[in-house]
Amino acid sequence: MDSSISNSNYGLLTRVVSRKIRISTFLYYLIIFASLGDKILRPSEDSKLTLFRLLVPVMILLLIYVKPIRIYNFIILSITLLFYSIFASYTSPYKTYDITAYLNFLMLIPYWWICIDLKSYFKQGDFLYNLVRGIVYGTLLLSVIQYMFGGVYFNTQNRLPEVNIYFNNGNELGMFLSGFVPLYFFLERKSLLKWVVITLIIFLSWHNHARGTFVSALLFLFMYYNVVFFLRYKIFYMTLLIVSSTVLISILSSIQVFGITLIDFLVDPIVHIFTLDPIEPNIGSINNRANNIIFALQEFIDSYFIGIGPDNSRAMVQSHIVLKSHSTQSMHNMVIQIICEWGVVGILFMGYFLRSILTRIQNYSLANVLIILSIFSSILLTSSISSGPFVNYAYLLTFYTTILYIPEILNHFNKQFERD
Repeated sequence: MDSSISNSNYGLLTRVVSRKIRISTFLYYLIIFASLGDKILRPSEDSKLTLFRLLVPVMILLLIYVKPIRIYNFIILSITLLFYSIFASYTSPYKTYDITAYLNFLMLIPYWWICIDLKSYFKQGDFLYNLVRGIVYGTLLLSVIQYMFGGVYFNTQNRLPEVNIYFNNGNELGMFLSGFVPLYFFLERKSLLKWVVITLIIFLSWHNHARGTFVSALLFLFMYYNVVFFLRYKIFYMTLLIVSSTVLISILSSIQVFGITLIDFLVDPIVHIFTLDPIEPNIGSINNRANNIIFALQEFIDSYFIGIGPDNSRAMVQSHIVLKSHSTQSMHNMVIQIICEWGVVGILFMGYFLRSILTRIQNYSLANVLIILSIFSSILLTSSISSGPFVNYAYLLTFYTTILYIPEILNHFNKQFERD
């Protein structure tokens, strides 16, 4: 009798747990896809109300349900960032506070928790990677259809022949796809399919004139094969590097455009950044981006490292515009934007993710360190073309997933390197 009651209770408990897992899984999927469609799943193009934002309370409750300790972490984080950002905003020269920008920044941590759960909550270790890969495949299919037949998604800009599908523009699409390249390069087992997909991603960035994402994908491949070449042929590689660098510098120093050598053209913005000396005039893409870094770092110092508050970097950039048609309207640099707006708190925030990367490197060999540098240099470069990297959840999904799969990436690389 007791045994039958015990079995009955166990069966009931199993069904309850199974039902909870199914409900949780459905909610995870709903939140992820609502975040990816954040641009189109809203009443109008300019509306602040989106399906993802409506689901934020559900997301928080789900995360707390899966791991109750998070309620204390989230409350402390929310209150601390709220009062800090208000103080930073109203002690800055801009005296404005953007609650939406605060919430966008705050959501970076719960979205990270979502990715952690998707990696660990399900038994299959590749579940999160397979999910992201499936989303990329679907996105590429939609991109090819729009490239061939046109059409504009609702609540997005009509930028044809640029391909932007459910993103605001081609740059945002490129951020997502190019950010996925390093992860896909290491974990995709089918070689032919891998190169077809990567080539298509690079082509779309080139077609959309998304230079940052185009360069970032090529940069990763260039850095990866340089690392492999260096590890195999150290002496020959270093000799070749010295000779080729000497020749290249000589060529760049001898060619002049409008009376300026190409080497000066490349080095001059870096010198201005290190000396915090703005380039005059503040016109053109290179001058704009270099000056934005200079202005941001100067604001960071002038604020006594507190920062100027969420989204006030946009007002800072626009206050220095000379010709609107030849100028960027926002930072276009996620790392510097966080430092400028959030000061020391922003640096601690980035330190948290740096620690997440470092703790997943199980063996600090030279090869592993170089591979990690090549991966995240490429991924961070992609954010340099975005006016709103904090709300490009597709990009964040690939960025976070790459961090979580560092052990698998390095394991695959080391096995491949030893086999070859």
